[in-house]
Amino acid sequence: MFTSLNNEFYKKKNFFIFIFFFILFLLGITIFDDYGIAFDEDIQRSIGLSNFDYIAKIFQNEIIDINYPHYGVAFELPLVLLEKLFEINSIENVYLCRHFLIFLTTVIGHIVFFLLLKKQFNSIYFSLFGSFILIISPRFFAESFYNSKDIIFMHSFIICAF
Repeated sequence: MFTSLNNEFYKKKNFFIFIFFFILFLLGITIFDDYGIAFDEDIQRSIGLSNFDYIAKIFQNEIIDINYPHYGVAFELPLVLLEKLFEINSIENVYLCRHFLIFLTTVIGHIVFFLLLKKQFNSIYFSLFGSFILIISPRFFAESFYNSKDIIFMHSFIICAF
């Protein structure tokens, strides 16, 4: 008798957690196209493009010019690969795709942050509250649509900490 009540309680908690993050995802996909281009977003894209060209030249056995930006491309290069794979040619669609993928990565980071808090404090309510505080931080929320450096690094750090 008690186990069935206990299972229902956990099902309700899990459903509430799912709804919490689903609402975050729905909010993001409805407003990700409202954000403009950041001042360094074109530079970040060019870093990804130049590294993509560098790798393409390696596979084509061409002479390699080493005068390309030596910055981290762990996120920029996959964005360019997806851009090339899906043949996204319109510059507007390129940046919309970037904003959506940055936000999607952020949502995954928020879910892992919730799991990290749950693991550390063993409280679903505290974990949801901590995730909510991180989500509603105005700067973090806004930059989770266009900042492919700091926010991605923060969520990568959270994932590694988990």
